[in-house]
Amino acid sequence: MECPGALRSDAQMRLRRNSVVVGVSSALLSFGCQGPAPAAVDDGHVPPLPLVVRAFAKANGAETTLGAVLDALAKADVVFCGETHLDDVTHRVELAIYDGLLARRGNRVVLAMEMFTTQAQTALDEYVAGQIDERTFRARSSPWGNYDTGYRPMIERARAARAPVVGSNAPQMLARKISAGGASAFAALSPAERALLPATLLPNSVAYWQRFDRATRGHAGMGDGPDPDKLLYSTQSLWDNTMGWSCAQALTRWPGHLVMHVNGGFHSAHGEGTAAQCRQRRPDARIVTVAIETTSDLAAVDFEPAHAEADYVVFATARARGLDDGMHAVASHREQRYRLEVPARATAPLALLIWLPGDGLCSDDAAAMWSAALGEDAAVAVLEPQFGQIEMDLRRGGRWFFVDTFDKDVASASRTVSEVREYVARYWPIDRARVVVAGEGTGGTVAVAAALWGDGPRQHVLAFEPRGHRKLGEQGVPETPTAVAGVRVFTTAAEQEFWQQEFAAHRHRALAAAVEATADPVSTVRAALGLSSPVSSSPARTLVALPSASPLGQQWQRTAAATLGRDGTTVKVVGPDDTDAGAGARALLVAGESPQVEAALAAREVRVFSPAEAAAAGLPPASGAFGGTTILVVPAGSPATVRDAWRAVAAQNPMQRHGRFFRLEHAFEDEAPTLADALASMVAARRRNALVVPARFCAEAAIMQALARAAEGFEGQVDLAWLPGLGGRLASVAAR
Repeated sequence: MECPGALRSDAQMRLRRNSVVVGVSSALLSFGCQGPAPAAVDDGHVPPLPLVVRAFAKANGAETTLGAVLDALAKADVVFCGETHLDDVTHRVELAIYDGLLARRGNRVVLAMEMFTTQAQTALDEYVAGQIDERTFRARSSPWGNYDTGYRPMIERARAARAPVVGSNAPQMLARKISAGGASAFAALSPAERALLPATLLPNSVAYWQRFDRATRGHAGMGDGPDPDKLLYSTQSLWDNTMGWSCAQALTRWPGHLVMHVNGGFHSAHGEGTAAQCRQRRPDARIVTVAIETTSDLAAVDFEPAHAEADYVVFATARARGLDDGMHAVASHREQRYRLEVPARATAPLALLIWLPGDGLCSDDAAAMWSAALGEDAAVAVLEPQFGQIEMDLRRGGRWFFVDTFDKDVASASRTVSEVREYVARYWPIDRARVVVAGEGTGGTVAVAAALWGDGPRQHVLAFEPRGHRKLGEQGVPETPTAVAGVRVFTTAAEQEFWQQEFAAHRHRALAAAVEATADPVSTVRAALGLSSPVSSSPARTLVALPSASPLGQQWQRTAAATLGRDGTTVKVVGPDDTDAGAGARALLVAGESPQVEAALAAREVRVFSPAEAAAAGLPPASGAFGGTTILVVPAGSPATVRDAWRAVAAQNPMQRHGRFFRLEHAFEDEAPTLADALASMVAARRRNALVVPARFCAEAAIMQALARAAEGFEGQVDLAWLPGLGGRLASVAAR
């Protein structure tokens, strides 16, 4: 469970194809569906722990060593390790503590973990005993989304030592039932349910609940002050009680063993919460607490024993974090977010594409395209541009650098490329010999900069029509040989001379570089990754797309082409006037957005997306803690049949699939209800979160700006978000 300050649902802690359920982030498939990943390995690129941590003892306020801390912990009966759930160095410290205790106590150590519930105990017992394989274990134990980077190394160490592991937390289903129903719900538990929880719940202290209230910014709803008895059946109390009880039970089940419990830092801070719950149940036990706290500046740590949250405090340098909200991150002097997609059934080492999208885009759209293009053949890490910004079409986008800070921005971005590569390769089955760093537009410029000035390992670099690259020619050229395997730049004839001169300046570094004419990124990347071209006996299929000046519109068109062609079928993207776009072709248009073009296409039996098809593909939900309203704006000039079809879709409210508080409203550009009417209705109904989406494949910036003007006057009354069209959803179902 997440602790105050980082509260999130179980769904948010899972992964999608193996990004969320990220986000990357993604709702990805759970990593639990993935084949076994390699345990973390220190291969020379990871600094030894003594270089990235500092340890202090609360008793005397003195700095100490990890070895001395371990000597002290080995004398305890129960050790509570309070962690930051996603931090990489924190997890390395925990593994070092576990290893040290196993060595000092002759493997007589019970590893207890908040990250597994009491319901997973049988699966844990059977896995560490070698009775079931990892895939079965994951399916039965419901590991957290960051299991591979956070907790798998400890579980695998326990399995190798045949040392017991305890799932200490309360099952979510029971936590929800009891927090909603209180004492009566607890009393009504079945015998099977009661076996998963302590027989009696013990209150936490007033001081504990005061800290909890501050940590959650008053969202616990304690009013004038906390009443421990009233909070006894809350979810937080149930977590603490169950984890403390589980540790006390472990002491009884395995006499002579030390229990090491891993939990979120708040649960054991100041010896309260989970630690206090264990102490009340086993007052004879020697309990020691450890807090592992992250810092961006290890040298600047100023330890104050009076404020220490544990008997020992270990400060860990924040270098990387696991999956959160669909994104992983490595930290240089700033956090670099990226969306990671790993095939769910990977058993052999995978090729890896690290992709840097151009300005105006963010990682999710590029990740969708590359996932469709590469399928199960490779992993994909799409880096988020460093600087987020709102584009002219009102959508969140980003950029890699600014002209006046080009040197610093590009240096920062290029450094993180190798860090992302190293972090992904440590935890997933990546073939280090088949890594390609590639980018487009300004992302291509950063990719080349990473090759020319980065210090990472050998990798192939591809840049497609780089932009903003002229200032690269002002940078100094290193004297040392380059480690990059090769650089290829694909650009227009007008830009080829610049790149030839630039690479000539690096010739003394044994740089293998080539400047070539513009090429298709998908086929070029597949070849560079060593992937064969898909083969299919299916006939060629055609996509019809309107010209788009929007980077997002172009990205969605490419995603649709990749989706349609991933089975090997040849896809031709043609203009609406091309005569070879005949019967059976799919037009990347939503009915009503371009009536004249649609009529011409209909005469040639070319299909556009109907309102019903668009709804079936999944209309985008508004974001908000308690849902929101999607306002779908039908274009001016739409035929009456299209307007009626959208009214029918709105009446069915397909957004309810996302939850009871999600709604769909319709509006028209040229008749009532207008966007202003829909927003006024929201204000009257006291609804705040709105996502405005034109019923188009992808609206140009002028259309979005007109909608923004129509919404003027509602600032402060409605929290508005904007999406320029339905193309992202429709691109993923283009083959239907």
